Amino acid sequence: MDGTYTKDIALALAFFMYPVALLIVSRGLDKTGVRKDWSRKLVHILMGLIILAIPLFNYLWIALIPPIAFAIVNFADLKIGLFSQISGEDKGNVGTVLYPIAYIILMAACFKTQWWGLAELGILTMAFGDSAASLIGREFGHRKYTVNNEVRSYAGSTAMFIATLFVALYVCTRYGPEFGLDMMHISVFISSVIIAGIATIVEAISIKGTDNITVPLFTALGAWLLFTQF
Repeated sequence: MDGTYTKDIALALAFFMYPVALLIVSRGLDKTGVRKDWSRKLVHILMGLIILAIPLFNYLWIALIPPIAFAIVNFADLKIGLFSQISGEDKGNVGTVLYPIAYIILMAACFKTQWWGLAELGILTMAFGDSAASLIGREFGHRKYTVNNEVRSYAGSTAMFIATLFVALYVCTRYGPEFGLDMMHISVFISSVIIAGIATIVEAISIKGTDNITVPLFTALGAWLLFTQF
């Protein structure tokens, strides 16, 4: 067997084991008294970090096997509730299915173009931004607003913006030449602010659960338009 196939298969197996390990850790944290929403968002964030290793794959079809499998398993699990550390308290929340689908779309798009910065931007925004919005919103979100019959908090949206700003600063700094940025600090900062604004608006107007796909895809798309059309 070709060495690149062997490496890709080994990576795919590691990606299968990684979420299982996270679930075990999360369940352990629950037993120690850590709040379930905190342990669940920890899993959410650490799952997002997988995107950083995707460029290691040589074959797209092998790279897509784990997220496709997780999408199928999560869909079947919607009524079972076995993986509550991921799905949360809301029964029927489709977010657990849409999260791996976002991976699939961004991986397929960026594998062809090699614009890995866009894939990282979309997934890391979802991982860190959404988690920050949820946790801060629950703790300090006393002032609310409603969009599309969904209740949001100003504190949560602010946390979403700040977390995404840091993610965008990291990605724009790392992939600046790829994005066509001149790497002046003001250029990177302004681009990051715009991206954070896009992500925050998309998260605010998304119907519950759908932000797991709308945020990563529209953040990546918005960044692509920003870098290629303006």
